[in-house]
Amino acid sequence: MPWYAFVLFSSALFGMNNLIEKYVLDKHINDPKVLMTVGCFLSGLIGLILLIFFPAFRNINVLQSLLLLLSGALGIFYLLPYYQALQLEDASLVMPLFHFSNVFMLTFGSIFLKEYLTTKQIIGLLIIVISSLFLGNKDITKLLKPRKSFWLMISACIMLTASVIVFKGVSNNYGFWSGMTYSLLGGGLTGVLLLCIPKYRRGVFKVNFKLAGPILLLDDAIDVVAKFCSRYAITLTAVALVEVLSSVQSFFVISYGLILTLAFPKIIKEDISKSTIINKVLVGLVMFIGMWLVYF
Repeated sequence: MPWYAFVLFSSALFGMNNLIEKYVLDKHINDPKVLMTVGCFLSGLIGLILLIFFPAFRNINVLQSLLLLLSGALGIFYLLPYYQALQLEDASLVMPLFHFSNVFMLTFGSIFLKEYLTTKQIIGLLIIVISSLFLGNKDITKLLKPRKSFWLMISACIMLTASVIVFKGVSNNYGFWSGMTYSLLGGGLTGVLLLCIPKYRRGVFKVNFKLAGPILLLDDAIDVVAKFCSRYAITLTAVALVEVLSSVQSFFVISYGLILTLAFPKIIKEDISKSTIINKVLVGLVMFIGMWLVYF
C-alpha cells in the first residue's frame, strides 16, 4: 500500500481515540495523568513480545536504543498536556491545534533529517493547515487566542515532533521493526516509572476497571494499531508530508461527532446546524485542493 493509505487509516483510528478519550475523561477518569499511565501498558507489552520472540530486533547499539526509548517516552508524555486541554475545552476546539506540529515537523525535518519539500508542496501544506483550523470553528480568533489549552497543545506538539524526528532518524539506519519495538518499550517503561509515583499509583488503583476496563482496552488497541500505521508511513516518506496529511484527523473527529450526536445524543452532543455542516463541506473541499498540490 502507498504511504498515504497508512496515514489516512491511522488518522481515522486516531480520530476514534480522540472521542473515546474525551468520553473516558468525562465519565470515568478525571485525572489525565492516570489515563496517560494506564495507556502505557499495552504498548509496552507488545514491545516486550517483539523483543523476546524476534531476536533480530535486538541488533541495535546502546545509544540508538536509548534514543528510541526516549522517543517512546515522549510519545506518551505529549498526551499529558493534550488530555489536560481536553478537560478544559471540547475536542473540536482542541484537535485543530495539533496542526501546529505540521510547522514543527517541516522545520525540524529539514534541519535534522535533511527532508526538503517543493514550493508547491509547501503551499499545499499551508492550505491544509489553515483550512484545518477553520474546520468546525466559526470564530478562528477564538481558536488561536492564547489561553491555557492553547499553550498546553503547543507543548504537546513539540514533544510529539521530537518523538517522531528521533524515531525516523534511528529507523532510517536500523529498520522500522527495530525502531517500533524499542519505541513501544519506551512507552511501557514510562508507565512503570509513573506507577512508582504514589499519587499516580493511587489514581490507577481507584479506577473502576470492571466498568472502564473494556473501553480503555479498546482505546489502547486502536491507539497501538494507529501508531504502527503512522510510524510505518514515516519511514516511507518525509515526516512533514505524513504530518500534513494527518490533518484530516480533525475531519474524522468532527464527522464521528456528528454521527454519534445523531445516534447517541445522550453520550455526545455536537453542533449539527446547517451552517456548521456547510462549513465542514467547504473546508473539506479546500483541504482536498491542498492535498492535490502536495501529492500530485
